[in-house]
Amino acid sequence: MRKDIQKIYSKLVLNDTLISYRNVLTYPLNIYGLMESQFAKMRGLTDDYKEEMDFLIFCIKNDFMDSGKCDVKWLYYYLDKINAAYCVMNRILQGNVLFELRSIIEYIGMLEKYSCIYNLSLEDDYFINLVDTIQLNNAKKIIEKQWKDVYNAEDGLKSFIEIFDELFTNCIEKYKDIFFHSLSDEDILCRAVCENDMSKASKGTRYIPWDNAGHTNRWNPPGVTFLYLGYDKKIRPYNKEINLCEYICLLETRSKSGEKHSFCYFKPKKEGKILDLSYNDSTLREAKNILEIYKDTMTRKIVAELLEDPAAVEKYRKNNKLKKDIKKKTNRNPIDIRYIHESLAKQYLIMICSCIYKKVDETKDDALDKAYNSFRILAQYLQKKGVTGIIYPCTRDRTVTGKNLVLFDRNDAIPQEKTIRHIVCSEKTFKKE
Repeated sequence: MRKDIQKIYSKLVLNDTLISYRNVLTYPLNIYGLMESQFAKMRGLTDDYKEEMDFLIFCIKNDFMDSGKCDVKWLYYYLDKINAAYCVMNRILQGNVLFELRSIIEYIGMLEKYSCIYNLSLEDDYFINLVDTIQLNNAKKIIEKQWKDVYNAEDGLKSFIEIFDELFTNCIEKYKDIFFHSLSDEDILCRAVCENDMSKASKGTRYIPWDNAGHTNRWNPPGVTFLYLGYDKKIRPYNKEINLCEYICLLETRSKSGEKHSFCYFKPKKEGKILDLSYNDSTLREAKNILEIYKDTMTRKIVAELLEDPAAVEKYRKNNKLKKDIKKKTNRNPIDIRYIHESLAKQYLIMICSCIYKKVDETKDDALDKAYNSFRILAQYLQKKGVTGIIYPCTRDRTVTGKNLVLFDRNDAIPQEKTIRHIVCSEKTFKKE
């Protein structure tokens, strides 16, 4: 059977290889045209993951070919061989139905294996980050579809709210120290108002939101009043006039040049149970590395225990003895499931947060209600679980890492009247220094 497959492989490779590497060296001026033939083959490998494959092709063009540091002839050679192998498999299977996302990841792995020959200029973590980006973009398509109707389940899959409920119950709620934040006096909580009457703007009560009769916001439906604040763990400068938290407040209130705005800082009335759903300062790789760091820590611990015996080197010259002792030490140090839960949960939350938060510029309540409907359902779910607030990212400016805090009870934080200050916005107010 293996010989038959080898014969098929040899025949197909000869048919699929349009030009040998020797000929590529002979006709270097046409190499970019030949590369396009390889990209066409790559696109033909899959029907279900064309967007992911197109992104990989874009990266090959942008980061490899256009870098000026890539040996394109060698790159062509390896693409030709990799594509030929996948074409063989697809023809044996009479289709590309088994070419899945993991196949693209395997493809990237083969590119990485030979990158030292065709491109030495790539960063050490380039291919790892490329895999993360493709996985994230693929997850976005699924999550965005589920987010439009969080109760809807299609194709035998669970709905968004069902998946989130399992994650919350089995992981997030179990590890409160990881996923929740308790408010303290050290937290930076700021609110801005546009008010021309300085006598009103100088009173703390002006910064407590009025009863919400019909105004539409992200997390609360009409008729329900939440307290929205800019949030940070410390004061970070934005420019000479305002800090980053104040800048976020101005963005969220749609402030304009020439308007009078006032800031007031709040102190939490209680610690609360605040769920962090921002993750705009975290990456998928960092979440995955939680397991890698844990593995390295455990490995060092076991090695240290093994080497406690002064005669360890002589003792372990026999591999069988070493294997037995490693097994004993491993059994005495069982895997802490906490790290697996933390890594997987954060990966999913990062995927969620990377695609559900979008800038909404609608002005009509009907359009806003539609855009914010899933957020409100999630907020109601979390309220029932005892959560008192949510930290979420600012969507008005992606160039800064800004965060907001919504408290489900507007009285959970108190305005500090002595912190009130007034500014008149200008173009300089919004420029970062």
